[in-house]
Amino acid sequence: MQEFNKKRILRHRLYSVWVIVLVLTLAFFSVRAAWRATEKSHIASSNLKRLQNELEELRKQESALLTEIDKLDSEKGREEEIRKRFNVVKDGEEMVVVVWDDEANSAKGAPQKSGSFWNWLVNLFRLSD
Repeated sequence: MQEFNKKRILRHRLYSVWVIVLVLTLAFFSVRAAWRATEKSHIASSNLKRLQNELEELRKQESALLTEIDKLDSEKGREEEIRKRFNVVKDGEEMVVVVWDDEANSAKGAPQKSGSFWNWLVNLFRLSD
């Protein structure tokens, strides 16, 4: 009978309100900690993807810059870059400006080709220079 009373007292203490509140409180904080860890894991995963993309872009940029450096190591590459940036020529060279026919005609006021009937009619009576 004493054994039965001991078990009953133990059950009574284990199932008391205070023990249940304590267990639920511990469970709440455990679940909350697990939830926060999961959120941090997702954030870390998205940051990892973003940083990997950024690293790939930086590697492409590095490759382009190394190619440019290799180009500038040669005499021809330096000369080309100087001509491009400063619009200069060597002694004895002359600069040629190419003017396309369409631009030349429009600059002189020549009638422009257009598909509309009205423009054709206006150009028919236009005085030529």
